[in-house]
Amino acid sequence: MAARSKKKRSFFPEGFDDFLSMRAREGGGILILGLGFLLALALASFDPADPNFNHATPLAPRNWLGLPGAYISDVLLQTLGLSAWLFVLLLASWGFRIVSHRGLPRWWLNVALVPLTLILFAAFAAALPVPTVWALRAGLGGVVGDFILYHQLVPFGVMFGLPISAVLPAVLCFGFAVLCFYFASGLSMGEW
Repeated sequence: MAARSKKKRSFFPEGFDDFLSMRAREGGGILILGLGFLLALALASFDPADPNFNHATPLAPRNWLGLPGAYISDVLLQTLGLSAWLFVLLLASWGFRIVSHRGLPRWWLNVALVPLTLILFAAFAAALPVPTVWALRAGLGGVVGDFILYHQLVPFGVMFGLPISAVLPAVLCFGFAVLCFYFASGLSMGEW
């Protein structure tokens, strides 16, 4: 009995599946870029007087994205401080790679490194002097950065005879944050 080759019949012309797959990936990349842009708008228009989990007010929010933007920006800036902006950069780099057909070959690594990158940068930012325009009680690293740096890393260093100073742990956190950001962004050396 002769083997019959099964040919896949399709209503669409040959190559149409690949075309649709590419457009879907591009759409996903544009969606990620759009999400990064919206997050940037929410963070840029943060106002501590807006209604949020810590502040009830009958006034309308001044955040450019309304009430959702006020809540999201407040939570991110209170918990992560300036490191919330790194999340915007990560979304932008992922969207750029996907839209430009480079993809994220190690997407699981990119996603897995996001929390570590944000926490390490928050710990570094907690050591920076707080400017007078910073309206939050937590420092520039947010609550997470303050906790990691001053309640974990500095006492850990003191146990090993280091002086009570946040400088060395903050510098180490910055170095590791840059390294983690490089791998989390998915960008190659040529794309930097």
